[in-house]
Amino acid sequence: MTKKIIKIVGLLSILISVIIVALITYFYKTSYNPERSLFEQIQNNSILSITENFDYYSLKPQILQPNKDSIIYYTGGLVKPESYLYKMGQVAIRKQVNIYVIKPFANLAILNINQANKVFENEKINKAQIGGHSLGGVVACRFTKNNPTRISKLFLLGSYCDQDISNLNNLQTVSIVGKNDKITKLESYNKAKINLPSKTTFLEPEGFNHSDFGNYGLQKDDQKSDLSNDEIVKILEEIL
Repeated sequence: MTKKIIKIVGLLSILISVIIVALITYFYKTSYNPERSLFEQIQNNSILSITENFDYYSLKPQILQPNKDSIIYYTGGLVKPESYLYKMGQVAIRKQVNIYVIKPFANLAILNINQANKVFENEKINKAQIGGHSLGGVVACRFTKNNPTRISKLFLLGSYCDQDISNLNNLQTVSIVGKNDKITKLESYNKAKINLPSKTTFLEPEGFNHSDFGNYGLQKDDQKSDLSNDEIVKILEEIL
């Protein structure tokens, strides 16, 4: 390899590195931030232990229901995982179950489809419920297709499956899209229903929007919610 080619390769490597860093910085800067007061409130809850790991947050209530599968949660695209801790923390306390919120690279779960494996390995879990919000639900569906024996329940929140898992007849599946959701593409959502098991439960609650699954403010182009945080938590508690 001539010196000229080596120089060109070196410059290209530097250029690619700069582009990657710029993209990552852009994704982080454009990601939705958690509502600070609620984030701090759940962190200070005395009956819930929140631990930040490299790959995920673990939410562990003081009282744990025995023989109940843990929940693994993939976050929505460009929404910081901390935005889900308040509602998921409340669900963990009420259902007395451990919940693990994935921390995806650049806040894009699609870049970390197999990140749930870290939870299974680190927490010594054999089987779990899994799901996610928006893009996170798509990723959870893909993980389920590749690991069907590990999943006891799949939940899709303002999301849908872009992979065919209709053959998983024993998989408990719940899909929820609110009436005020203006982010989920309903045409894609309705077409994708055929990808789910025939016994899937479909819910479309009144007043529920796309942003309601987390606490990061109103997502751009979404419709305003008619529900309080407590009302939303109760709905989540019933379906998770």
